[in-house]
Amino acid sequence: MIKNTGFQETVSRRSTLAALLGLSATARFIPAWNETVEAADTLTCVPTTPTVTEGPYWVDEKLFRSDIRTDPTTGVARAGIPLTLTINVQNLSTSSCTPLTGAYVDIWHCDAKGIYSDEPSYNPGGGTGVVVTTGQKFLRGYQITDSNGQVQFVTIFPGWYNGRTIHIHIRVRSYSGTTVLSNFVSQIFFDESINNTVMAQTAYSRTGNRDTTNASDTVYKRRQRDTHVGDSHRQRQFWICSRDHDGAAFQTPAATAPSITAGGIANAVSGGAGATPGAWISIYGSGLAATTRLLASSDLVNNVIPTSLGGVSVQINGKPAFVQYISPTQINILTPSDASRGSVTVIVTNSVGTSSGVATTMLSVLPGLSVLSGYVRAVRSTT
Repeated sequence: MIKNTGFQETVSRRSTLAALLGLSATARFIPAWNETVEAADTLTCVPTTPTVTEGPYWVDEKLFRSDIRTDPTTGVARAGIPLTLTINVQNLSTSSCTPLTGAYVDIWHCDAKGIYSDEPSYNPGGGTGVVVTTGQKFLRGYQITDSNGQVQFVTIFPGWYNGRTIHIHIRVRSYSGTTVLSNFVSQIFFDESINNTVMAQTAYSRTGNRDTTNASDTVYKRRQRDTHVGDSHRQRQFWICSRDHDGAAFQTPAATAPSITAGGIANAVSGGAGATPGAWISIYGSGLAATTRLLASSDLVNNVIPTSLGGVSVQINGKPAFVQYISPTQINILTPSDASRGSVTVIVTNSVGTSSGVATTMLSVLPGLSVLSGYVRAVRSTT
């Protein structure tokens, strides 16, 4: 279903995604296989066996970040119109869609001149000439969906290259540890009126003209008819109701109640057993979280590290700790600065249940040396 303020239109398709677009946005979300677009009053997700192509420029860079405009080595951002892209992923189960938590969502696209990063010698056309971007990683990255199935990226409006209309690639994957459970690839398209407006901007100027529009693009033409929504080229919000590449419901890791290993609480730097108030510690065990996730800037609450990440929280003697990293076998937390000394009880809670309490010793000093800006640092309590 595609939504915009004061406007609703439902997309029912033989493919495996249903896309919704809002925030006064103008775009088309067209899966990379056949779809049917029909006017209706309710969202209908219809299963099929998709045939999907990721295109020639996919590279699994494993770049966990929300702002993908820069090359991480140089920190230089690509020129172009800023674009905030919010994607809400839902899992299709029987006839309904529910938020898909913990899904890995990659996006990648070319820059304003049609150039992809991390590619060997090629010519995108339009007068750009032959380019080599091997080792560069601009306009690529992934985020992990939160409890609402949502991720957000900051990027630029893409340009074009010969043979394709303007688009953004998207891949959605679910994992159990390092094993991929489900995998989905599609593409996002934009209304031609917006394409033309953006392409008229200086950053997108080329000596040659586009040779492919939506109407002539081989992937885009697989739709039945156009769907027009809104008029903004700076913000996009998409809802995706997903099925796996084989038409089955997206697989998610089996959730289990967390269990902390005996003695599995240690200084995150030195590995020394125990904990210190206001310091980083690691918790080891099994079933701690269904997926692996690292704290992102979007997780901060008033610029403070949250006490729950991906539905996982930790308490020390009943006081919440600040969660920075979660995985099935390890959690990294910042202990409360006012935690009591001596023997304390640590528990982990996830969506399934709460672990048994495990005792550790909260020390005033627990050496954990690290090097930062040429200085050796250690943490100890001030009280």
